[in-house]
Amino acid sequence: MSHYTHLSIVRLAPGVTVPAPDAAVARVDGPGLGGRLINFATWSRDGTRIAFTARGSGEPGEAARGPLELWVADVETGAARRVLSGLNTVFADYTWVTDDVIVALVIPPGRGPAPVRSDAPTGPRVEDNSGGAVAQARTYQDLLKDGADADLFDFYGESVPVLIRVHGEDADPEATSIAPPRLYTSVSPSPDGAFIAATWLERPYSTSLPAGRFPRVTELWAGVGAGVGGGKEAGAPLAMLARLPLADAIPIVMDSVRPGVRSLSWRPDKPSTLAWVEARDGGDPRTEPENGGPRDALYTASAADLAAALPPTLFAGTDWRCGGVAWGAGDLALVYESQYRTRRSRVWAFAPDAAEADPGAFAATRRLVVDRDYEDAYADPGSPAVARAPGGSYLLARPGGRRALLLQGGGAGPDGSRPFLDYLDVDTGATTRLWRSAPPWYESTASILSPCGPAGAVPLQGLRLLLSRESGDLDEPPQTHIVELDVDAAIAAARAAGDGGETDPGPAFTSTPLTAFPHPQPALIGAVKTVLRYQRTDGVGLTATLHTPPGWDADQNKSLPCLVWLYPREFKTAESAGQMRTSPHEFAAVGPSSPLLHLARGYAVLEGPSIPIVAGAGADAEANDTYVEQLLAGAEAAVEAAVATGAVDRARIAVGGHSYGEEGRARRGLAPRLPPPLLLH
Repeated sequence: MSHYTHLSIVRLAPGVTVPAPDAAVARVDGPGLGGRLINFATWSRDGTRIAFTARGSGEPGEAARGPLELWVADVETGAARRVLSGLNTVFADYTWVTDDVIVALVIPPGRGPAPVRSDAPTGPRVEDNSGGAVAQARTYQDLLKDGADADLFDFYGESVPVLIRVHGEDADPEATSIAPPRLYTSVSPSPDGAFIAATWLERPYSTSLPAGRFPRVTELWAGVGAGVGGGKEAGAPLAMLARLPLADAIPIVMDSVRPGVRSLSWRPDKPSTLAWVEARDGGDPRTEPENGGPRDALYTASAADLAAALPPTLFAGTDWRCGGVAWGAGDLALVYESQYRTRRSRVWAFAPDAAEADPGAFAATRRLVVDRDYEDAYADPGSPAVARAPGGSYLLARPGGRRALLLQGGGAGPDGSRPFLDYLDVDTGATTRLWRSAPPWYESTASILSPCGPAGAVPLQGLRLLLSRESGDLDEPPQTHIVELDVDAAIAAARAAGDGGETDPGPAFTSTPLTAFPHPQPALIGAVKTVLRYQRTDGVGLTATLHTPPGWDADQNKSLPCLVWLYPREFKTAESAGQMRTSPHEFAAVGPSSPLLHLARGYAVLEGPSIPIVAGAGADAEANDTYVEQLLAGAEAAVEAAVATGAVDRARIAVGGHSYGEEGRARRGLAPRLPPPLLLH
């Protein structure tokens, strides 16, 4: 597991960049923290504290390996203290409930040694289908095999939810248990902290299905702070939200879902209101919804009403499979739906308060914002930006509080990806491009830094966002900048230019460096990245990125051994399959398991060659009908394109990849035409 070795706090100030001088840095430190490995860092709701986990590495001379610890640091001083030991992160870890209260899952106190598997079987393995039910099933890896595995699953997965108040200065403050030990997969507090939705798994388990299909219970509990129903203590059960049996009959067709309550979550625009989805077709897209009408139904209810046993409100329905709701305020939210068979997705804008008051309001007043082929990268309008509200929830960011959104997109196009920022008027559907990345840089906007007001309102002037900037052309690794945007001025500049955002927005969009990190792999400075464009034998356009090591020159050096690292993808149409989904200006980042590590050993690397598996003609045709033939054609085209550059030695090619495990057939199929490649998984 990856980890951090230190945490530091740097205050944003003019002229300060990270890495910052010691005078501008508050190093997070505390008694016993030195040498420990850090993970899972989060801000408190009010931003005055940082929580994180720490563990000993167990390496010689380092802290001993032991139970995972939870620490809290003060943002002003960096002073940190341990608040809990024995965190259990098998399914979940910890969450801020209020500004100074954390709910965490811990190893049950007094837990003994792990169950020991008997060398002798306790009995035969029995599978019973006497009930006569017929159900299709996919195949999965790493399942429970028997009762001994189930006992180990219980032992390691079982946890106890506890509350810790961290407002004092003492280490190891008292943790209060609020519920019995169970296999909790989620303990989620409401935005106001007054309620908790807890989910856990129950037996009987399955030896043919993964844990996500096991029987599941979700319950509403009392939380902390004002507004807790009936003055009950935290953890007191208030209502049963869902009890789902073993999901052993979900059809294997796409768009199938588990029957019953799904996607249950707290609404970020309300203090303590839940929303969820239920399928009206039994979870099978081949079945017509009961009594006609929407395929999925969306419900909402306040926690107080649920605790009082009042029924939820049906506020919306989708004709296709619902993919969730993005919440903004009472007058604006977005609901997502998609259909795998046609590869289409739709996004609807609606007013949730009106829909709650009148069940017919959703269908009557919703506005179609997006209707597209979701495989078509060139037509991707982007995703709405969100802003962090004072309580820590994230809402749709609305410039000036208008019924408008900021769309952040990848900007895929025939010449390479150029991320963008658009302004969308929800009522008219009109979009205006405020900014677009331009060569030789590859830039993209990220989080909004400006304070978020009521209903997700963010400033029209001086809107501050984070921006990532990098350049493969200039060997410049990703650096973070802070940009300030005058929304209305950028709109006016874009409309005056009339060129779709090609004109620099000028003073409406200013940038200040926040980081100045050195090159992470100095030994690879000078490596050359080239985006190749070529075709498969059936005319489908393909792309690949060829990397050559530092110092290699086509005119002076021999061709190189090459590692081809591929991953097939399914598409409905050849047009979508042939689209360019990368940028020649992206920096070539190298991670601990990256195939680009081979550049340091003198290899060429052909990264991410397009291996599209395209569905044939006909409404019922699917991509995998001709999987092997298309896989071989794509792999062979990639090798031919790489060899044609002069950088790759045809006789020294290795092919690697992961998952989608038919690469073995590619090796055998390519053998008659190319030297047998080495297959890596």
